[in-house]
Amino acid sequence: MAAHVKSLVLGEFHTREDCLKALRGLRDQGFKGLELYSPYPVPEAYEVLGLNWSPMPPLILAGGLTGGLTGLAMQLYLNGVDYPINIGGKPLFSLPPSIPITFELTVLFGGLTAFFGLWAVLKLPRLHHPVFEVSQFGSSAIDRFWVQIPSEPAELELARAKQALQGAGATRVEMVQPLPGDE
Repeated sequence: MAAHVKSLVLGEFHTREDCLKALRGLRDQGFKGLELYSPYPVPEAYEVLGLNWSPMPPLILAGGLTGGLTGLAMQLYLNGVDYPINIGGKPLFSLPPSIPITFELTVLFGGLTAFFGLWAVLKLPRLHHPVFEVSQFGSSAIDRFWVQIPSEPAELELARAKQALQGAGATRVEMVQPLPGDE
């Protein structure tokens, strides 16, 4: 069964202040799932868009702890069980000589978790997005701000989203119909 695909209505804004004002107005009108495409980060928009939490810190912590515990467990097994060597009555496992390997595996696992975890969280690599079909959308990487409203494909919903963007001061409003494979 194919997933339900929403249409996208995009509005272009010239200034950061106009964009923030539009986002607040659209949120107050009850629009959900708003997205902002901007040439630089706009921290004031995080609260409006509901972007307050990132899953990355707990993922990286879990990866680092896994690496550290793996390093300790590996050395405990190799030095104490698999190939024990009694040198001058010293213990088979001692923590101080194990610190460098433990540290290295903590950093390695944490770094790999950060790299691949970010790709998974951002759903990368994504080679195509429906907004790339808008001819002027490239300006979002240079000097313009674009606000996206996901909408039901019904004519009334699309018209409501288009009117809301025009009423918020958008200089250009475009509609995009994603393909069924797009999210």
